[in-house]
Amino acid sequence: MCEPACSDDGPEIDGEGSMPSPWEQVRQEVRRRSAVAAVAASPESVRHLAGVHFASQVMIRRRLAFVVVPADGDAVLLVQSVLETTARSLGSLPRVSTYVTGPVAALSGLLKERDLHRGALLIEMDFLPAADAGELATRLPEARLDDAGDLFRAVRQTRLPREIEEHHGYSRAAERAIQIAFALAAGGGSTEQDVHVRMQDAMLTLAGGTIPFLTLASGPERTLDVHARPTSRIIRSGDLLRVDLVGFFSGMYTDMARTVAVGRSTPEQRDLYQRVRAVQREVIESLRPGLAAGDVYEGFLTRAKSHGLAFTYRYVGHSTGYDVVEEPVMTTGNPARLLPGMVLCVEVMDRLPGVGAVHLEDMLLLTDDGPEIWTNIMAADDLPVVS
Repeated sequence: MCEPACSDDGPEIDGEGSMPSPWEQVRQEVRRRSAVAAVAASPESVRHLAGVHFASQVMIRRRLAFVVVPADGDAVLLVQSVLETTARSLGSLPRVSTYVTGPVAALSGLLKERDLHRGALLIEMDFLPAADAGELATRLPEARLDDAGDLFRAVRQTRLPREIEEHHGYSRAAERAIQIAFALAAGGGSTEQDVHVRMQDAMLTLAGGTIPFLTLASGPERTLDVHARPTSRIIRSGDLLRVDLVGFFSGMYTDMARTVAVGRSTPEQRDLYQRVRAVQREVIESLRPGLAAGDVYEGFLTRAKSHGLAFTYRYVGHSTGYDVVEEPVMTTGNPARLLPGMVLCVEVMDRLPGVGAVHLEDMLLLTDDGPEIWTNIMAADDLPVVS
C-alpha cells in the first residue's frame, strides 16, 4: 500500500521543479515499450534510482537488490532484510520490500503480488547472473524477459540537481586529497607509498571516500609507466610526481589525474606540461551538447599533432558517475552525443624518455552553455611545483 509520501506520479523532488525522478524516467520508457515493468539489478542503477548505495550488494554475491518500476503505480526497492533500515532511512523510494534468502524467488513473488508477471518485463540483464535470469524465467512463465541495459544506462547519463551537487562535492574532496598528499612529498624523504597512504587518509577524512584504482609514480623512468603502482622509491627534488586517481564515495566515482614537479622543475618538464595542458584545455573548450563523442576524439588527435604530442590514448575522455567509465566514451567513431547534465572527464598524457610523463585529467559538468570545470583547485597552465 502506498504511503502518504508517494503517489502514482512519483515522489516529489525538493528543489528540482518539474524534472522527473530517475525512476519516473524509467517508467516513461516502460510505457513507451508497452511493457508491464522494468527491473534494475546493478549496484549503479539501484543507487541511481533509490538514492542509496549498498556495499554488500557488490561484496556478497547473493545479496542482490532490485528496483521494480511498473508502468503504473509506485516503484519498489527490494533488499535483503538486514538492509531494510538503511533503505528506509537513506533511500529516496518510500516503498521498500525485503527478503531473507532467495532474492530471485522474492523478486518473482513481488512481481506476481503486483500482477506484473504477464507480458514484457524489462530486466537489466547485463548485471543479473545467467543462473538467476534462468530461475526468473522459470518462475515467471507468462512473462517475456527483455534486456533493458540500454534503458538504465541512458537514464544514468544525466543527473538531477541534487545528484550533481553531491558529485561535485566528491570531486572537490578527491582533488583536495591529491593536493594534501603531494604536499607531503615536498618535505623530502617521503616514498611513493607514503604519498599514497596520505592520499587515502585524506579521501576518507574529507568525504568518506576510498581509492579503488590508483596510478602513482615519480621520477623520469617510473612516470613513463602508464599504470605504475606506488613503491618504496623515495621522491627526490626535481622529480615529476604524477597520479591518476579513481575515488569512490557512497556509490559515486570520481576520476582525475595530476602532475607536479617536486622542489624544482626543468625547462624540458615545463615544456612537456604546457603542451599537454594546451591540448587538454582546447579539447575541454570545444565541448558542447550535441557533439558526437567520436568527433571530440578526432579533434583531440588534430590538436595533439599540432602541439607535438608523441603519445595518445585510444580515447580522450568519458562520462563518469555511478560507474567509473560510462558512455559516451570519446573515442574513434563513437556516434553517441554529448548531453547537458553529463559529468565528463577529459584526459591527456604524453611521455618523453629522460624527462618523464605528464598526465592531466579533469572532471566537468556539461551545461547548455558549455563545460563547467569542477576540478580547478590544482588546475594550472604551467607546471606546478610543490616545495
